[in-house]
Amino acid sequence: MRLNFLYVLLARLMKWHAGNGVFFSQQAYEKFHWLRLEALEVVKRSKEGQTPTLEDLQVLDQIYTGGPSKPSNLKHDHPGLDAWLKTDPSGLGLSGALKNDLGGYTFTALTVTRK
Repeated sequence: MRLNFLYVLLARLMKWHAGNGVFFSQQAYEKFHWLRLEALEVVKRSKEGQTPTLEDLQVLDQIYTGGPSKPSNLKHDHPGLDAWLKTDPSGLGLSGALKNDLGGYTFTALTVTRK
């Protein structure tokens, strides 16, 4: 039962990536990578008999939504969270990076050439 949720989450992440990943900026793709890495880590621990915890969900949520620092009360290793914060100490999450790709948080300039 506990693995079913995780498999569905991973399957949906992969399906979403297949349909949208080609449009990611490098920044958004890196954040997606860390989210996927963390989800795979939760699956691995679950296969070893550990039930997914509220902490696991909070870490996945932080990678998605953002936050500038690692929570101090974590009980497990979180390689996706650690790598994400190391590569982007600002704590911009996947959702913010996707918003940037759409021009919501940063200035985007496009040049159109007409013949």
